[in-house]
Amino acid sequence: MCRKYTYEDACRLLNWERNEVPLNIGGYKYDKKTKTFPVFINYDKNDNISDTTKYEDHFINADNLIII
Repeated sequence: MCRKYTYEDACRLLNWERNEVPLNIGGYKYDKKTKTFPVFINYDKNDNISDTTKYEDHFINADNLIII
């Protein structure tokens, strides 16, 4: 089952001590204390976003990610 989470949800679910500002997270963030390294993929993109944000990474199923 697929679910959508906010950055704040991810920080809480990963037991991070504090919520990170989404701009500080970028596409990934390593947390030394919990030794977690989530990768964030934004599927909902506006048409007028920058070229660097127009990546086409996607999941082909619940366990496999295609990185382009």
